[in-house]
Amino acid sequence: MGLFKNLSRKNIICPYCFENFTDDKAMLLCENPHCDSEKNEKLAKYNGVNIIESKHVFAQRRTFFWKKDEDGYKCNNCGIKSRTYVCPHCNNQIPENMLCKGSEIISIIGGPSSGKTTYIISLLQQLEEKATKIGLSIIIDDTGFGSKIEDERLEEIRSTASKYQKGKNDLFIEHNVVQTGKLKKHFQYPWIVCLKSLKTDKEIYLVFYDTAGEDFISSESWRDLRYIKKSKGVIVLLDTLSIPYIQNKINEFEDDNYKGEGTSNFIKTIDALSNFVINRNNRDLCKKPFSFVFSKIDVVNNHSKDLEFNTDSLKNDSSFKETGIFSLKEIDKTHEALKKYLISPKIFNSESVFAKLENLWGDNCRLFGVSSTGGPLNDIKEIAPFRVMDPLIWILHKLGGFEIPTDIKEK
Repeated sequence: MGLFKNLSRKNIICPYCFENFTDDKAMLLCENPHCDSEKNEKLAKYNGVNIIESKHVFAQRRTFFWKKDEDGYKCNNCGIKSRTYVCPHCNNQIPENMLCKGSEIISIIGGPSSGKTTYIISLLQQLEEKATKIGLSIIIDDTGFGSKIEDERLEEIRSTASKYQKGKNDLFIEHNVVQTGKLKKHFQYPWIVCLKSLKTDKEIYLVFYDTAGEDFISSESWRDLRYIKKSKGVIVLLDTLSIPYIQNKINEFEDDNYKGEGTSNFIKTIDALSNFVINRNNRDLCKKPFSFVFSKIDVVNNHSKDLEFNTDSLKNDSSFKETGIFSLKEIDKTHEALKKYLISPKIFNSESVFAKLENLWGDNCRLFGVSSTGGPLNDIKEIAPFRVMDPLIWILHKLGGFEIPTDIKEK
């Protein structure tokens, strides 16, 4: 009995409510359009509304407790088989593949004005085009909501695939900033993307929570972000234009493309995270890889002389796009260049902040510079994402199991 149990059970972390359950405990949502709808109290509670209707939710009924029925399970109301799985705790739909492989998660978060949505769309577009270079494939989740909601916020509930297609059109064709609504605290439908190693078959889920950046500038806010604790790695997006020295210099430029941006000092985000780790006994987070990513780095490349920034480490895009080898030397060079710039007394004098990061995370954190567009949207002919994949691939390398080829052999 114990042998069969060990063979079949996968521990799942729901990407919506973050509760744990095993794959055999996942519920199903009836796929029969003629099956009667019913009130779904768990889904309503998750969304913070009084009433939500969905198709009938029912439990798996396995012929053998260790064996999954690949054809689906019969609804105990109408008898039609379904393979639409939902979390037993919140009744949100779970990708079927997540139940087969488990649900390790990498989260993407960001401070105010850091361009989170634009970044995720550029990242997905680049992964679609270039992930195979380093032995990865991408599956953009098309999980539908499967429920009828009598609520004006219905427009916010879309599959990752549909949000991505619309966002990619807005950004890469129309050259418009991608607009997303600010979701209420209990109404967060994340973007879900599966990354798979073509060599080892290992999978991990990239999950993007489109919350307001203000959620990341106080340790009190961090306390409620449970997905940070559940994640295997985290990408923290920071706004290059929020650095005071760069803001002040921009005001002197004739180039108006960057003026008026960068509303919140990135140090507030880093301080809030550090305090969350130190003061709330969350030091286990420091065992996980964290990528601290400065977005809109194109401002540095376009004005390196005025900003007194040596851009040697940021002149070229990621070399693995051509070579198929992920360069850890490039990653370390960029990290050191950004750190050197930011701890300069003239530029920012943030040495104590980065010392805190290094003391907490050690080799588990890196600084990155990326551009989701390649330049200001109103001043470029073609969207050219710059190094947007580096933070994610570095995390995958640190986690192991993906056999990503690198230029440095691990000891």
